[in-house]
Amino acid sequence: MKRKLIQLGKSTLVVSIPQKWAKEQELNPGSELDLEIKENALLLTKEAEIIEKKIEINAHQNTNTTKRIIATLYRQGFTEITIKNPNENNIKEIYNITEKRLIGFEVVTHKDKKCILRQLGKIDSYDFDNALRRLFLLILDLANETVEVLEKKQKQESAKFIEDNINKFSTYCERLLIIFRNKLKKSYDYYYLVKQLENLGDHYYYLTKETFKKNPINELKDANENLRELYELFYNFNFEKMDELYTKLRKEAKDAKKSNKNQPILEIKLRIDELISPVVAINIE
Repeated sequence: MKRKLIQLGKSTLVVSIPQKWAKEQELNPGSELDLEIKENALLLTKEAEIIEKKIEINAHQNTNTTKRIIATLYRQGFTEITIKNPNENNIKEIYNITEKRLIGFEVVTHKDKKCILRQLGKIDSYDFDNALRRLFLLILDLANETVEVLEKKQKQESAKFIEDNINKFSTYCERLLIIFRNKLKKSYDYYYLVKQLENLGDHYYYLTKETFKKNPINELKDANENLRELYELFYNFNFEKMDELYTKLRKEAKDAKKSNKNQPILEIKLRIDELISPVVAINIE
């Protein structure tokens, strides 16, 4: 399909869009489109709209099952979740998960044997970048906090607080990626990165519960430095530096296996290594 450019004024060129496509997208005079420049191409997309998605579920006797279902529906992009016939324990956990895990959701109704959760306010695809950076920074905070806990400078509760926030922001990132999957580029690579970051956070928190035969502090600090370097490369990508980091991580993991060093620290290094693949994929144009 070809279109001729029309001169509008002294310095503006205009091109018409196909009427069929405009009708399909329900475009009218004044409608806004996103325009993206890709070398010799222009990509026009309609601004993503948040579709109201409502669902009703029955509460389970097992409160953990109810919590998992609510978290799953939140990830899937539902804007309103009604839980029918919740018992006292269900209600307590519903308020708990809403406060600690569901960013942007509130319990708006709790009566007539129903508990309704609803998204308050608007969300935008641009929220994802801020949420992902916050997730990355929380992981770095937990990495440092784990060292502090193992050195007996901080209590385990402080690490647990950070880990809870990691879970909250990873769930929020997953929600945004699903809702705006047609607008956010490389959404599958980002989804994998978010899951791997959450897994890494779990492994760091597990370390605070471990008993070590050998002092793990120096090894852990080395791993944390690798993580910091990976974070900086994600936001300021460089192939040569990434290759150096990849080679270093593989060598450290290989040496750790041979020397039979602390297995939990080795798991941390392997999880950091797992992050390299999505980081590279996201940064490749």
